[in-house]
Order: sequence, then C-alpha cells, then structure tokens
Amino acid sequence: MYVDGSIPYLDLAQTLPVGRVQVAGGLWSVTVNSNSIYLGAVLRVKTAAASTGGCESAFSSSSVTVQCTPPILQAYTGGSKSYCNGQSGTIQLDSSESGVIYELVNGAGVTVGPSVVGTGSAVNLFTNALTADLVGIYVKAYKLLNTSCSITSTSAINFDDQLPSPAITLTSTNVAVLQGTTTAAFAYTSPLNSPTNYSIAFSIAAINQGFLNVSSTSLPATPINVTVPAAAAVGTYSANAFSEKISQPAWRSKPAWYLLRKMTTR
Repeated sequence: MYVDGSIPYLDLAQTLPVGRVQVAGGLWSVTVNSNSIYLGAVLRVKTAAASTGGCESAFSSSSVTVQCTPPILQAYTGGSKSYCNGQSGTIQLDSSESGVIYELVNGAGVTVGPSVVGTGSAVNLFTNALTADLVGIYVKAYKLLNTSCSITSTSAINFDDQLPSPAITLTSTNVAVLQGTTTAAFAYTSPLNSPTNYSIAFSIAAINQGFLNVSSTSLPATPINVTVPAAAAVGTYSANAFSEKISQPAWRSKPAWYLLRKMTTR
C-alpha cells in the first residue's frame, strides 16, 4: 500500500517501512503509524506475484481517500429567543466532546460569537452583543487540529434584539393648579425609542372625584394636558403615566408616578 505515492511506515521515526502483505481470500489488512495517514491522503496499492519474479505492478486504478470522522452533533433547543439590545444571546448544548470546538454561525457559515472548547459536559454558546436580530443561526462543531473536519446543525435559532422600552421624562412630577382650572400641563423631555402613545391611570381617590383614565392615545408634543374636573374637591391626586410604541404593543414604559394638586384661591 502507498500513501500519496510513498510507502508508509510502521514507526514514527520512519525507519520501518510497511512490507508486503500476502493476500488470502481477497481480503488483506496492513498496520501503519497513525502519522503516516492523514486527512485527504490518497491510498493506492500495487500487486506482485511470484510467477513474475515479485515485480510490482502499476498503481491500482481505484483508490481510497482518507476522510475524517466529524464530531457528534449535540442536542440543543432551537426556535426564537429574545434579548435586550446590547446583550449576548445564548444557547446551551446538552453535552459536548472534549477537544471539539463549538461556535454559532449564520447560514453563510460566518461566526456570530466566540468559540467554546468542549469539556465532555454541557456548554453554553454565546453570540456577540446584539445590535439587530440574528435569524437563521446554527451550531458548528469542528475538531481542534482540523477545522475542515466539521459538522453544522440544521435546527435554526433566532435571536430577537429587543430595543429599550419607549419612555419620556416628566419635567415635573408635581403640578399644582388653582380651583376652577380644568387643565394641568405636564411637560416632558428626552423621549426614548420613539414613543408614539401615552396612557394615564388615576388612583381610586382621583376617579371618585371625576378624573378619567386616559386609554392609549397619540402622544402630543410637550406638554401633556391632563383634564381636571371642575367639581373635584381641593386636594392632591395621584396617577401613573405610561408611554408606549404603538407598532410594538408589548413595549410599554414603566409607570411614571405623578401628583396633581388642586388648590383653592385666596
């Protein structure tokens, strides 16, 4: 047997070349040092017969190309996963092979996060910090000394990049109006992530005095004018204000608590 046209050896020092093997029944085998056989090597044989004086024939027309044994594809859960903008997406492989490198790649095979070396146990794989949605991501595994000996999963993972919730900053959360005034102006600044709507939820005490909750409605330019019932008694009333983005109904700010004081004239 010849490896890429050369005789392989039995030892690493290459001092003991492989001898001839007598074929019996059409089957034969030969033992060589593992360093003599490598990925992509082409194996061919020559034959010889006593009747021809032991002279070798030309190389066989058929050959065998050495292939790698790819890593085992480990199980994981695909589907869509949501993360905040700037965070790294992650999945867990149920197990891993020691000496095998794992990483997340897109459909073109481009890596989208750091590599992780298998430990023989479960490992976590991460994306780079998300700046946009990552769709159609797969797990690639390859052997440490041979990056071409790899396998890529077929179960896609989608990492959804969630932008911060829309928000506004009230210039003052404590507004006072005189009795008889029917509008209180709440100025705001610093709109975050393009809020389009707002809503207001008054306390029970305020509702009992005639204040009405405001369902999601278009956010005006500052200020937000809040209706004050003319018949409401002098006092302090509280409410929670929310900003929203109508194109993403689930995106709603945390409540901004504010006070509205109705004062009597002197």
